[in-house]
Amino acid sequence: MSLCDGTWQLVPELSHYDRSGPPDWGTYDVRTVGGMVNFQVTRCKDGKDFAVSFAAPTNGQPVAGAFPGVDSFLVRQEGGALISQAFATGELVARASRRVAGDLISILQENRDGNGGWLRIWQVHRRM
Repeated sequence: MSLCDGTWQLVPELSHYDRSGPPDWGTYDVRTVGGMVNFQVTRCKDGKDFAVSFAAPTNGQPVAGAFPGVDSFLVRQEGGALISQAFATGELVARASRRVAGDLISILQENRDGNGGWLRIWQVHRRM
């Protein structure tokens, strides 16, 4: 079980997106069962819903990519953080770090911008 396990509600006013504002609402569900961590993310922005789910072992073993442009990804526990990394043809294209403090989880997500840099999303969610 990870400290990140639980259902979390997005706190838009505490979240920051490099290229746009945060969603109107969102939930982030994390469940660790039998060494596998399962993520289910739902969002709504400007009336458009978005949902994605994925799972990987918590030991850092890569699994086949579940998203367009991602060949493989991995998840690992690192101290108090739950880290994930996504790869395309062996190159790191996205990464995220999740940390819990009290009833809040912060998520720093970074995605390659196609120009050698990173786009950052900083999300804060409150435990439901």
